[in-house]
Amino acid sequence: MALLERKVSLVKYVSGGLLACHIVCHLMSTTVDPAEESLRLNNTYRTPRPTFDRTQHDHVIVELYCSLCGVTVSGHARHCRACNKCVAGFDHHCPWLNNCIGSRNYWWFFSTVASAAAWLLWMVAILVLIVGEYHKNPAVLRTDPHYENMDSETI
Repeated sequence: MALLERKVSLVKYVSGGLLACHIVCHLMSTTVDPAEESLRLNNTYRTPRPTFDRTQHDHVIVELYCSLCGVTVSGHARHCRACNKCVAGFDHHCPWLNNCIGSRNYWWFFSTVASAAAWLLWMVAILVLIVGEYHKNPAVLRTDPHYENMDSETI
């Protein structure tokens, strides 16, 4: 009985820790603004800007100047069509986070994905442990006080 209680305690703390880590990483990857530094300092990207129209322009950024944002950008910046702003070190626009992933929040995005994968693997390991315990001895899993007054015929 004490061994099972220690396992449950370990499961609660590790699951809670992984979930808390995932929540923090998720919040940070969505709240860190990946916009180009010159755009953030200019603070004009909070006002509406014209959207990119391929019929009028071949490229938005020409010679390190974004015609939509109206700022000079670095060589690694790209203009995101979904967010309509220049992103430093643009990697992709993540539809699940509804945010661009760039050099400023890439580590947080990677940590979000890694913590979700770690939490998923942890839950699969717990499931395998529970199924293994059930097949070995089903009575071990019946530690709740409601099972004390039951016999094998009512279960």
